[in-house]
Amino acid sequence: MHYCLLLITKEIPSENRISEILEPYDEENLECDKTGKIISFPTFTYDWWEIGGRYSGKLKLKIDDCYSSTETSDGFLYVDGAKIDKLLNFDEINCFVCIDSDENVIARETLRGYSFVKDEDFDKKLAEIKTKSKGMFATILDIHS
Repeated sequence: MHYCLLLITKEIPSENRISEILEPYDEENLECDKTGKIISFPTFTYDWWEIGGRYSGKLKLKIDDCYSSTETSDGFLYVDGAKIDKLLNFDEINCFVCIDSDENVIARETLRGYSFVKDEDFDKKLAEIKTKSKGMFATILDIHS
């Protein structure tokens, strides 16, 4: 399954930095007992990721807020990363996971044992992250698990 992950960082992240942030959630790094049974479940896991991917262009900016000569039919630019303050559609991004600038993770659902638990406060937590992340950078990722 593919999931939309919104990564908040203090500056534009390199692919190496994104890999470092995501490393604890890589399925290859799950803690297992001697029989191979998973004994530690992180908030989410993935086996592959890419910037944008099937969520490419989901972040919306006004052309006036960009240093671009690009003209579009609707006057907006659709990108994979931008300053949060410039985003017109932060509240409309239907991400499944968000990692804030302190590398705290929230997810709409979390695997606990072998069942999923829904976070009823996810949207409230995401709004709080947006408020505390003024001036920071948002990158949209496609993660696969």
